[in-house]
Amino acid sequence: MFADPLTEKLATFVRGIGIDVRAAALDGPTFFPGIDIQYGAILIDEARLKHPADILHEAGHIAVTDPAVRHEFRLAPNGGEEMATLAWSYAAALHLGVPRRPVPCGAAQRQLADADR
Repeated sequence: MFADPLTEKLATFVRGIGIDVRAAALDGPTFFPGIDIQYGAILIDEARLKHPADILHEAGHIAVTDPAVRHEFRLAPNGGEEMATLAWSYAAALHLGVPRRPVPCGAAQRQLADADR
């Protein structure tokens, strides 16, 4: 489905744990370039995706979210959920043996600060 072998490997893993992953054209802004979560599914615009490991981060958001709300249009993680997502995505990357992308400190700090308001 995806041309990049790492993107396809990560998408296959995420699908294998029951999270929907789809190719999509994402025209609007997204937190990470080329990837978004909508209605409990990960949407990937491969032409705009900068870091395939972001797939694991977004999958982590869905994985740690209460199943009763994970299929809403948008997720709104709080600080604790964001920390759980970071741990989940790191563990998934280790499990898969894929390169881990450093967390963009400024963006992550802003997101955590906004989540705690």
